[in-house]
Amino acid sequence: MKRFTPFVLLTVMLVLLIGCPDPPREYSGFSNVTTLKDLHIVDTTATTATIAWAPVANASSYIVAVDPASNGPFSDRRICYDTSYQLIGLEPNTPVYVKVSAITPFGESTPSAALTINISVWITALTPNGAFFYHDDEIELTWTSKNAGDSVKIELVQSDSVVHTIAHSTPNDGSYYWTIPQSIPHDFGYQIRISSTTVDVHHDGWGFNIVPDPGLVGHEGHTHPEFSTGLYD
Repeated sequence: MKRFTPFVLLTVMLVLLIGCPDPPREYSGFSNVTTLKDLHIVDTTATTATIAWAPVANASSYIVAVDPASNGPFSDRRICYDTSYQLIGLEPNTPVYVKVSAITPFGESTPSAALTINISVWITALTPNGAFFYHDDEIELTWTSKNAGDSVKIELVQSDSVVHTIAHSTPNDGSYYWTIPQSIPHDFGYQIRISSTTVDVHHDGWGFNIVPDPGLVGHEGHTHPEFSTGLYD
């Protein structure tokens, strides 16, 4: 059996190493970034939306692409170094569409499916609703809202015109107690208008009436004998 000297063996090994190219790199992480996963909305305000997604292995950053059309072209691309992002300056009740992709050592991943962001903003005035009241009555004004900001303005209106400002700014907590002042004329068809102080949204509630004091009975809305038609009883 022929023996090889150590020098020959070393030479053969060098030839094999130099002559054989490296095997193709295993893109082991690439399958994890083919499509970014779990893109969702975390929180919204009247003009902002916070989105988040599942982290991608080896990602150095992410691209948040925004477009007003669901089919793109998503040319508004913003870089992000976290797995969440806040979009600002959004228009209430106006949809925008977002895709997110990851940047890894292997390049940019396939974007996520488009996420629709449509911030619903509204206010609904609830009470009073259709009762008779008179001067010095304390009544609870109630409302509900979504994404309408932290404070609201409350006004007394009639035929779409402001008669009296009840509160220029009060917390948007759904309740406010108001004592009807003597300066408000007796009349029919008043409404309470609740308006956001930060976004352009308001709502006028049900009609109610302020009538002369004599002859009024009960509380939480009174029945006036002179106007007992059954409509407000």
